[in-house]
Order: sequence, then C-alpha cells, then structure tokens
Amino acid sequence: MVQILIVEDEVIVAMSIKSKLIALGYSILAIVRSGEDALKTIELDEPDIVIMDIVIKGTMNGVEVVREINRHYDIPIIYLAAHSDEQTLTQIKQTRVYGYLKKPFDIDELGRTIENALYYHQMEQKSDIKRKLHAQIEEQKHKLANSETRYNNIFDYDPNGLFISNEHGDILEVNNAASRMTGYSKDELLSMKLIDLIPPEHKDNAREHIDEMAEKGQTYWEGIFVKKDGNIGYCKIKAVKISHNRFLGFVVDMTRERIAEQKAHQAEQIINNSPDILFKWKAQPGWPVEYVSKNISKLGYSANEMIDGTVLYSDLIHPLDLERIESETIYNTENHIDQFEQEYRLIDGYGSIRWINDWTLIIRDADGSPTYYHGIITDITTHKKTERALLNAKLTAEAACLTKSEFLANMNHELRTPLNAVIGFSDVLLDETFGELNTKQRTYLKNVLESGKHLLHLISDILDLSKIEVGGMEMEYEKFSLVDVINEVKTMTTQLAGKKNIVVETDIDPCLDEITADLTKVKEILYNLVENAIKFTTNEGSVTVKAIFAENLAQISVTDTGIGISNKDMDKLFKPFMQVDGSTTREYGGTGLGLMLVKEFVGMHNGEVWVESEPTVGSTFTFTIPSSA
Repeated sequence: MVQILIVEDEVIVAMSIKSKLIALGYSILAIVRSGEDALKTIELDEPDIVIMDIVIKGTMNGVEVVREINRHYDIPIIYLAAHSDEQTLTQIKQTRVYGYLKKPFDIDELGRTIENALYYHQMEQKSDIKRKLHAQIEEQKHKLANSETRYNNIFDYDPNGLFISNEHGDILEVNNAASRMTGYSKDELLSMKLIDLIPPEHKDNAREHIDEMAEKGQTYWEGIFVKKDGNIGYCKIKAVKISHNRFLGFVVDMTRERIAEQKAHQAEQIINNSPDILFKWKAQPGWPVEYVSKNISKLGYSANEMIDGTVLYSDLIHPLDLERIESETIYNTENHIDQFEQEYRLIDGYGSIRWINDWTLIIRDADGSPTYYHGIITDITTHKKTERALLNAKLTAEAACLTKSEFLANMNHELRTPLNAVIGFSDVLLDETFGELNTKQRTYLKNVLESGKHLLHLISDILDLSKIEVGGMEMEYEKFSLVDVINEVKTMTTQLAGKKNIVVETDIDPCLDEITADLTKVKEILYNLVENAIKFTTNEGSVTVKAIFAENLAQISVTDTGIGISNKDMDKLFKPFMQVDGSTTREYGGTGLGLMLVKEFVGMHNGEVWVESEPTVGSTFTFTIPSSA
C-alpha cells in the first residue's frame, strides 16, 4: 500500500487531507508541521510520496525542504499552496515537481494528482525520462490553471457565504452567497469591515472572535448580523488562516432556522400558559404518553414522569369512568370516527377529582391502523360546578313555582266564592230590592261591583295560568259557530268601546262557519285580544275583527288604530305580568296575563299567534287554529 507523508502546519487542513487519503485507500506514514520534522521522518522511514505545503512553520519553507529531499532521495513531491503568485511558481519550477494542488481541493482532484505523481515518478526511471518529465511539467501547468479556475468557481457558487479578510477584519473578497445573505453588493462589502455588519450590542463579542482569529489562526461563533434593509440575520461563522495575513471565513445562514425556533418557543410558551393541555398518546393499552405539554403541572404531574412511562394516562382517569372511555375510544377507532370529544373525571396528582373535556384526533398508518392519539384536554371542573349549581337552582325554582301553581289551582273555590258573594250582593243592593239608595251610596256600590268584577277576572286569569303550569287544564272540544262567538265578543265589549267612542267592526269570511275547538278558550282568546285593542286605542279610534278560512285553518286577526309597539318591546309580549313599559302599565292598567293566556290557549289548539305593529299607527294580533280537532 502506498505510504504518504503529509507536511502541513494547519491542523484542520492536515486532518481533512488525511481523511480524504484514507477514503482513497492510501496509508498515512505521518503528519508533520515543519520541514525539519519532515526530513527526520524521511530519514527513519522513506515514504512513497510526500504532500508538501509551501508555507509551513520552522526555519525552512516547503520549497527549501523539497530541494533538500531532492538532493538525497528519489521521492515524488506534491505541493500545496493557498495562492499562486509568480514568485512561488518560479520557486516550484526550480525543483522536481510531481504535482500541485491549490487549496481548497476536492477528493477526486487529490486522487488524480497522486496517481499522476506516482506514474510520472515511475516514468522517470525509464529511458525517455526527459521527454516524459517535460510532458509532466506541461500537464501540471495545465492542471494548475484548471485548479485555479475550479477554485474560483467553487468560491463564487458555494451556497454558503464565503469571505476572505485580513487579521484586522477588513473584507478582501466575498462570494455571491455572502451578497445575497447580507443584501449588500460585492463592491459594497469590499469597502466594509466584518464589524460593520454586527449590531452595536454584539460588536464586543465579534471583536473578541476577530482577535482570536488573528492570534490563533481560527475561530468559530454563532452571531447576529444586520442586513442592508435593517433586518436581523442569524449565522454560524468559522474562519481559518490560509496564509500569514489572510483568513477564509465560512458563513452558514441560520436566519430561517432561528426564526422557526423562536416561533416554536413562543408557541410552546402560549401552550404552557393556556388552560389546554396537549397530549400525544401511543395507541396501546393504558395510552402511554409520548408527548405532553409542560402545563400538565396544573394537574399535579410532571411531563417527564408521564413521558418516561412512570405514569400511564389511564392511571389518571377516574375508575368509574375508565371503562366507558375505553369503550368509546375503541368504538370510534373501529368505526373510523377520527375526531371526537369526551367528558370524564381525572384524579390529579393531589388526589382531587377534576372534570375534563377531551378532544381527540386519531392518527393512522398507511394501512389504516391507529398509531397515535393526539388530544387537547381542558379542565372544566369550575364549569361543571357552576352547571350543577344552576341545575340545583333551576330545580329549586321549578319546585317553588310548581308549589305556588298547585296552591293557586287548589284555591279556585276559596278565592271565587267570597268574590262572587261581593259581586252578587252588590248587584242586589243596586237593584234597590231592600230600599232606595242615595247618590253617594249608589256611587260607592258601583265602585265595589266594578272592582269585584275586575278582581274576579284577574283571579280567573291567574288560576287559569296556574292550571296550565301544573298541567291541570284540559281541552273540551265541541262544534260551534265561530261567527256567533265573534259577534258575542263584540257585544260583550260594546260598553267598554262606547266609553271611548271606539267602533268595533267585523269582517268574516262567508265560508267560515262551524269549527271544532274548545269554545270557552276560543272565546277567552278573542275577548282578551279585543279588550286589549280597545284598551290601547285612543278615543274615536277603531277595532276590526277579521276572520278567514284557509287550508283547514281558521285565521282570526284583531286590528286596532292604537299606540302600537316598537321592535325593542316585541319580546316582552306574551309574557306574564309584563307590559311594554312602566308608563303603559300606569296609564292603561293590566297585568299582562291576557296575552300570556292567548299564547297558551292557541298553543293548546296546535295553532300559532303573532303580531305586526308600528308605533302610533296601530297593531294587528293574528292567531290560527285548526278548524277541526
């Protein structure tokens, strides 16, 4: 095997050459850093070939060492050089040269140069040594020119930024990638120093590395630079000495990677400070945890103890919920329901029970088999407590309301009997059956009679509403004439309308006659709507009751020319004890129960009720009920 002696004082370059030679199948006799050490090594063990750097440490340069080797030994020499000036080439020509490599070079170029050197060395030992030696020199010149061209191409088109500087950090040469990276043109960079690209707060650190480069011949650091447009860039820089006052720098742009890292860190911070905990479970029994966000500490566990398998996720689930969660997960997995939500209880690291909302995504392999579950769990314990408290309050309120309604429904006889007595005896006294009344007595008795009737009507409405609430009101269907009911209600409200000079009119479809419904409730619906229309219509206005028959439905509307209702007050209609505003209640009276009963009675007939209104113009209340039960 060919043994090679490497004479190179740059450790990094020497190790690079060594690795390339070993890759080519050569054996390394030794690596030395000075000419004196090279001569001593050759004296002890003569190599097959020597790779000699021109600029080396010691009292002799590479050319002088080669001259000494040529005087005593017949060993082929390959020169290494960082640059090729005329003086260097002249010195090389004065020695027996077998090859020349200009740094940096690739492994193929090194292999060819060694093969050529060994070949021409063998040719020298034959008869035509002079002719072949001349051809070798010419070929080496050609290779030297090609090597320099390749070097320039590699330098200019390397994807990483390259620069050459002196020991003071003055930029002497840059490649295209360095210009793209910084945004400066090549000419602009050649007029700058390395330190000019560093932001003020990082200049001291950069100066330390430039000084280290000058003193030790190499440096490495991860730094920050400012682009021409003012944006910040991140990079890794490695600089090595290539001559006594020249340094080659390799710059790797890390801006995208660093920004991505920063965004990932920010996202992690957002996650860790959010109420949601992220999980990645293996699709295995017990759901081993492969990843969990650090905010798992909110549940009293650490991410490490879950990831290393000390705690399985199934260990956290409440025993009373575990079987259900396992069954639901298996069902969703087998039925390819790859996104689903579950609510269950966890036992945290402190022994407390927490309610959890779990959103899970199933990850499958190419065959459709589950590999992982990705999950987002949210602590909903407070929500559950609030929900439970609201439910308890609702049940309590409903129980109280039911008790109230049952009480009022049961008080029907007790409330109506004394009122009927008051109304009846007032009527008897007003008839003067038991003697004449003076004017004041008659006035007072009329007030008692009207108040009693009003109170009885109010109590009747309340009792009806209570019966509806407790489900105690039944429907009594019978066939009757809707026309007769409308006319009867018109007669019943004539006196009330006459007090305000309001005209009550009817417009009834001739096709509409008998319907099957609850007569009492239909009459109550109509009476409440007409009474309301009269109440909220100004003096000398009008109220119209219109009835039509369409598609097996009787549709009745009551239209007035009253005060109307604004859009914002519409939602107050059909609610018990509600008027559109306080002033309406004071001016017109009423409890709001009438419209509530209208809505309930219409609903019991499977009908609908609605209203159309415009302030100061009037309102139209319309309801429909099936014409047959």
